[in-house]
Amino acid sequence: MSSLTVAVGPVVLSAIVDAKEEREVAVVDMRNVFIQTNNEKLKSHHETHIVKVEGSLVDILVEIDPDTCGPHLTKEHVVSVICLEILKALCAMMVSSLLFCRKLRKDLEQLGFKVNPCDICVANKMINGKQFTVM
Repeated sequence: MSSLTVAVGPVVLSAIVDAKEEREVAVVDMRNVFIQTNNEKLKSHHETHIVKVEGSLVDILVEIDPDTCGPHLTKEHVVSVICLEILKALCAMMVSSLLFCRKLRKDLEQLGFKVNPCDICVANKMINGKQFTVM
């Protein structure tokens, strides 16, 4: 006789509890979360994040805002180049997910949610006598 071992993660366990307690469940897609998240240094000794923009996008930026972008325009060979400080989290940055998670946690706590000490990706709040869980 063979046996089967299945690893069960927190989302699966939550789904089991949701079904057993006949909870309402909703899935929400949070769009543009990184652009709503400020880019910040994780430690005081970290450097500022800079992105190098090249080519036709630089020409468009200078055309849109010549007073701000124009003084920083340079040429590398014949290609227009401008370096920009990143003020918001970008999806290509590894640190963006961490910054967003910190922001989301702070926002949920301000709404009265309690973050689960065993799994910081889970927050709960009682609303109208029912437990509301965000994962």
